[in-house]
Amino acid sequence: MSDIFEPSVILFATESIIILLLTGWISYLHFRFNRLVKTAHKDNIEKSLVEIYDYLKKNHAQNIAISSELHLLDKKIHTAPRGLGLVMFKAFDGVKSGGTNSFALALVNEKGDGAILSTLHSRDRVNVYSKEVLAFKSNVLLTEEETQALTKAQNSLSL
Repeated sequence: MSDIFEPSVILFATESIIILLLTGWISYLHFRFNRLVKTAHKDNIEKSLVEIYDYLKKNHAQNIAISSELHLLDKKIHTAPRGLGLVMFKAFDGVKSGGTNSFALALVNEKGDGAILSTLHSRDRVNVYSKEVLAFKSNVLLTEEETQALTKAQNSLSL
């Protein structure tokens, strides 16, 4: 039992393990080198590495350009009208003309700035009105339908 713990046996076992680990590491590096050489130009590995480096530089420049373009588009999208709310209604109750062709249409951006377009449709004419909206509020009194359209537009932004 004491033969196992002798210094020479421990030293031999340690050396054997180190040799096995180094052999494995060398085999791994040999495999990686062979894979590099197979994909490289047969004449010149340096030329292949330069091409790879140039490709990475070009890719990096494209990534920077794409990133700046995305940043610009992100700025623009906040001012674009994305919220949409439409309410159709019958403008003249009791009158047999017009039907439900009247509507209130709210168009707002993410900040709540935009406009509400309203129409009152009757048999012989159509009246069109517009009201400015700032921060989801209007300085002009809104009708019930316009308020509903503005609420729908605001809710559509959360999708």
